[in-house]
Amino acid sequence: MRVAIVLGEVAGGVLAHVRSVAAGLIDAGHTVDVAGPPGVLDVLGVEGVDRVPVRIGDRPDPRTDAATVRTLRTLRVADVVHAHGVRAGALAVLAHTGRPVVTTLHNAAPTTSRVNAALFSLLLRVAARGSAVVLTVSPDLDAPARRAGARDVRRAVIAAPESAVPPIAHDGFRAICVGRLTAQKRIDLLVDAAGLVEDVTWSVVGDGPDRNVLQARIDATDAPVELLGRRGDVPQLLATADVAVSTAAWEGQPVWLQEAVRAGLPVVSFDVGGIRETIGAAGVFVDFPQVEGIAREVRRLAGDPAYLTSRRGQVHAVAATLPTRRDEIDALIGLYASLTTPSMS
Repeated sequence: MRVAIVLGEVAGGVLAHVRSVAAGLIDAGHTVDVAGPPGVLDVLGVEGVDRVPVRIGDRPDPRTDAATVRTLRTLRVADVVHAHGVRAGALAVLAHTGRPVVTTLHNAAPTTSRVNAALFSLLLRVAARGSAVVLTVSPDLDAPARRAGARDVRRAVIAAPESAVPPIAHDGFRAICVGRLTAQKRIDLLVDAAGLVEDVTWSVVGDGPDRNVLQARIDATDAPVELLGRRGDVPQLLATADVAVSTAAWEGQPVWLQEAVRAGLPVVSFDVGGIRETIGAAGVFVDFPQVEGIAREVRRLAGDPAYLTSRRGQVHAVAATLPTRRDEIDALIGLYASLTTPSMS
């Protein structure tokens, strides 16, 4: 089978998922084309894919988008086209390749402005109505996809790496968060929570446009938070932590939290998006944006060894149920086969 993957300016968990899918499909003997911005293709890092450079930015650009659609029409050689994100999905549909299109929705509608929300709604309508199947990473994306005209909405399977580094001895109690330093991740709320808890060190792994603002907030409040920047040793950092904390305003199926659960870390998170569905009993969930609740749970874990041990037992039970890379690839291959195999009547 030949699969064409289309993506825009992605990073973080979406990029990790596409990397995992492309590599898994190639390992399973399939041919994979990846159409995306040159910079994304450069960091994708999957051997054996056929690169198709296109420009899919964050905002519509009539001239650029028309050129992208023309290039995407060459994907008619594929058996199925799988777009990641609403912009990529809309452009893949407009390319009219004659091949079934699958669109995975990785994000909720933006709330930054009415203009952005309206653009997202328009793109979602195009992608949803033209896709054979829409996959969502979170249950709160199902209804918007159906309202936009999606005929078949299913949950995406997003897997994290299965290998975890055994716990590494360390001093003190450590909380960790992994994510880009952007508005959606609300690291400012993590900084606020950290200031309410004594004798806990908080580390944030990742980089992004909000770094300077966050560092200024940390300095001004003297919060015990370290911004570690982008790191290539996340499994080792998880192994030296005691709890994973997410203060994001929205997440789908965050890969890093699945990695944390595999590493044996209890999770404290706001109850947003698909996090509860993804990690279940491995997490304690707090209403957004109540930082006092985040601080209270971290304080309890740090100060009550028996409670921490109990929570770790729940985490290990959940870790055994998380989807594997094989589950992720098998689900997609089965979906693609159902769309490309003529039905028997």
